[in-house]
Amino acid sequence: MDQVPASRRGSVERTVGAVFRDREDIVGTLGQSRLVAFHRTSRADSSELCRSLLKAVDERHEVVLRIGIGGVADSVGGLQGSYQDAVAAARLRSGETIRAGWDPRIAHIADYRMHHLLAATDTGTRRRFAEAVLGNLRRQGDWAVLRETVLAWCEHGFHLVRASEALHVHRNTLLYRLRKIESITGVSSRDHRFTLSLYVGCLLDEVGIPPA
Repeated sequence: MDQVPASRRGSVERTVGAVFRDREDIVGTLGQSRLVAFHRTSRADSSELCRSLLKAVDERHEVVLRIGIGGVADSVGGLQGSYQDAVAAARLRSGETIRAGWDPRIAHIADYRMHHLLAATDTGTRRRFAEAVLGNLRRQGDWAVLRETVLAWCEHGFHLVRASEALHVHRNTLLYRLRKIESITGVSSRDHRFTLSLYVGCLLDEVGIPPA
């Protein structure tokens, strides 16, 4: 949990402890603005607890929390990796286009493994891949809309109805966007291997593509 002012850290920590109150939970502070809670649980339970925490903080404190959830640790040593994953998830979410239905203040590393991997790739490789795959798409005035379309198309199994519902647009609007992408790239949106490359390129754009 990030962005906690030092002056309010104690009171917010008590609220965190009231939510993460299982006898095996561990709650503590790191640095001047970060709180950490280790909880023995499933992903669904962690997400629900984090939503409860946000509600409690909203009601009791004038603080905006940003929450990252790491993966499950199977050893004491694994807790460090889980913590690092949680920090990475929160950082990556802050720079990403928020998808429909996702809470903008909670990020689970399971949704950001690919982002995390791409962010670790050297800048030259990221830049060359994006230029080779995305090319003129990134130079379009409606690039943000086209990127959102590629992400939804891939994340919903190349299914017209599910993708259009996720985008909250009519299926004809989605078809129009896909045809525009096809006309610019010269490749059919049914060529799933290439479309998946576009998907990776769009994730790279969210992570950040350094200028040449």
